[in-house]
Amino acid sequence: MQRILHIDGDSFFVACEQAMNPYLRNKPVITGRERSIATAMSIEAKRAGITRGMTACQAKKICPNLIVVSGNYLAYAIFSQRMNSILERYSNCVEAYSIDESFALIDDSIDAHAIKDALEIELGLSFSIGIGQSKTLAKLGSNYNKPSGCVIIDEHNREEVLHNTPVQKVWGIGRKSAAKLIRHGITTAYEFTQQSQEWVRNTLHKPGVEIFHELRGQSVYPLHDKISPQKSISSTRTFYETSGDREYIWSRLSQNIENVCAKARKQNLLAGTATFQLKTQDFTYHTHTIKFSSLVNTPATVLYAIRPLFEKAYRKNTMYRATGITLSNLAPQPTQQSLFDDSEKEKREDQRELFKSIDTLNNKYGKGTIHLGSSPLVSKNISRQSTHEPTHPSIHKTIGIPWLGLVR
Repeated sequence: MQRILHIDGDSFFVACEQAMNPYLRNKPVITGRERSIATAMSIEAKRAGITRGMTACQAKKICPNLIVVSGNYLAYAIFSQRMNSILERYSNCVEAYSIDESFALIDDSIDAHAIKDALEIELGLSFSIGIGQSKTLAKLGSNYNKPSGCVIIDEHNREEVLHNTPVQKVWGIGRKSAAKLIRHGITTAYEFTQQSQEWVRNTLHKPGVEIFHELRGQSVYPLHDKISPQKSISSTRTFYETSGDREYIWSRLSQNIENVCAKARKQNLLAGTATFQLKTQDFTYHTHTIKFSSLVNTPATVLYAIRPLFEKAYRKNTMYRATGITLSNLAPQPTQQSLFDDSEKEKREDQRELFKSIDTLNNKYGKGTIHLGSSPLVSKNISRQSTHEPTHPSIHKTIGIPWLGLVR
């Protein structure tokens, strides 16, 4: 018999940081330094009373020894891809629901604990797993005994789990629907399932009816294991402080371009179009798009094309708070570049090999270890994600390649 499995990374962003930097393990840590807001918390930080959305200053008052790090979303995406690759060993139908959550269709021969062990040993992260006859029950199971839980919901324990689950904690029941159910005296998931189908249909909208059936073990939501082709790749970062300095803003945009091109190369994709944006202090966006004459995924090429547009977009005496870049019109990178003449082919092959080496070094020693010369004003913040973290003094370098626009 086939069942649905749901895996959920425990404190995923922080757990990734701790896996990459053992110094952070078993310490109160939050991500979100780039926005001064807690976006994810370690177990220790949660126990100290820190919640998502709390400002870093508030969190520090609650927990003076708190470590605040910047989010490394490229690294989190890589962990996510590895997570799904492991899951695909056990299932031919895997749906990536979010960066830290996935569903999979499994049969009775699959041991959920074996999946959990493989994930945690190979990735160095903690995961919670739930299994049920529907997506909603599977998600209920993964959330039932966090962190690092493994709950299988079947006919033997379904009522118990539903009894112990507040209706507002059920995946798919929104705040308004939960409030309506509570006004009718329905406070648990079990009480919800004991209503008649007609009552549910007359009281709630269609999603509420679907959740009602899912909680009763009737699968309504199918798994979507075929992922649509990616349409774009983006990188956006908010400044630590607003700035009107042209070169600082260009440096931040340069850093985003390096990030987004690294993502494209990681996925063996090339882009035909780039759109960059400058966000002012009053939340006004200045957006410009450029189409390339040939497909690209190297930052020097993107920077060279965008710099004239940046100069037109930048406004003197204006304070900016963020930059961003999006690559679109994506296509798989061919194994051979047969459309170019010999000199152009040689130059592109040189760039490909160069950035392959750069990606290898950055993956080994940390994001931004090797960076473009156009990013010097912000490069010092890349490898040191926290004032509490030691930075290796010998590996943080810029490199000198005149034709690529890199400096020593």
